[in-house]
Amino acid sequence: MKLQHAVCLLALAVLVAACSTDTAGIHSTEPARRANVSVPAGTELTLALDSTLSSETSRVGDSFTATVVEPVVIDNRTVIPEGSKIRGKVTEAAPAKRGAGKSRLSLSFDSLRLAGGYETAVRGSLHEVTASKKGRNAAVIGGSAAGGALLGRILGKDTKGAVIGAIVGGGIGTAVVVGREKDQAVIPEDTPLGFRLEEPIQVPGESSRT
Repeated sequence: MKLQHAVCLLALAVLVAACSTDTAGIHSTEPARRANVSVPAGTELTLALDSTLSSETSRVGDSFTATVVEPVVIDNRTVIPEGSKIRGKVTEAAPAKRGAGKSRLSLSFDSLRLAGGYETAVRGSLHEVTASKKGRNAAVIGGSAAGGALLGRILGKDTKGAVIGAIVGGGIGTAVVVGREKDQAVIPEDTPLGFRLEEPIQVPGESSRT
């Protein structure tokens, strides 16, 4: 009887030890938590419009997107990868008409959607890149995974007249394109543009576990 009792105790001890070993080898299945990274106001993104915007064909309320073609890097980490999208809406579209003044096209910017799916509201200003940067931006677009197919169309255009008229300040979060006399206000598809954040945003950083 004592021998049987001793065997039972020994078996129980082995079972407990085995369970402890298995438990020690199990990794937490909790999802990785990401510490947010702040992207400061003044950060500039290089964009290429996904479709042409025109005072003649666009309508108030029309949505549009532009692709980020150059990653934004902070502290050696990519916080806004190429392929991310800036989304916006047309807030004014006044086509060129005889005797009705210059054409106008006003845009607002609503959100940034990262290539991984994270989305956040943004407020920023759109501007045409300087002549000295146009060639560089065309090369960036052509050399990026997001915009490799765009290069031929960009180089096939007269980049000096890529934006008919001028992009002028329209307040935080907006841009106004004014056409030349009798011309429509147009921003062609794939035009290299700069988008400057007017307010900081938070985006996911590197994964970490506790």
